[in-house]
Amino acid sequence: MNVPRFETQADLKNEEMVVKRFAAKGNYQYKKLERNGLDYALVKNGKAVCFVEIKCFNVPHNKFSQILNSLYKWEKMQEYERLLPVFFVCHFSDGEILYIRAKKINGDIKWAGRKPREGAKHDQEFCVFIPTKDMKLL
Repeated sequence: MNVPRFETQADLKNEEMVVKRFAAKGNYQYKKLERNGLDYALVKNGKAVCFVEIKCFNVPHNKFSQILNSLYKWEKMQEYERLLPVFFVCHFSDGEILYIRAKKINGDIKWAGRKPREGAKHDQEFCVFIPTKDMKLL
């Protein structure tokens, strides 16, 4: 079965730009992770020190009071937290980056998403609504 992939090369390039900025704060290197996990691991002296999940938005950082992320990805972040710290990092159209440690995410869980696209199975799903006031500015 051929499942459509909606993530573009431009999306991946944006994510890499974000992880590069985030990693630079601690002088870390980064490694792209497998497709069904989180996005990156930050590495110091060859050793993984944390994991990063990245989400990019086409709006300014102060447009909404909450950020939604899929419940599935939140569960993945909690699973990886058993191994190392996990950070949820969001990039916005105004160039700002907000982040939060995954274990500190505390938001409502609601059915949400975007207008369904043909062939997409997860455009609408349960999501965690994360208050931006709980996040830090990079």
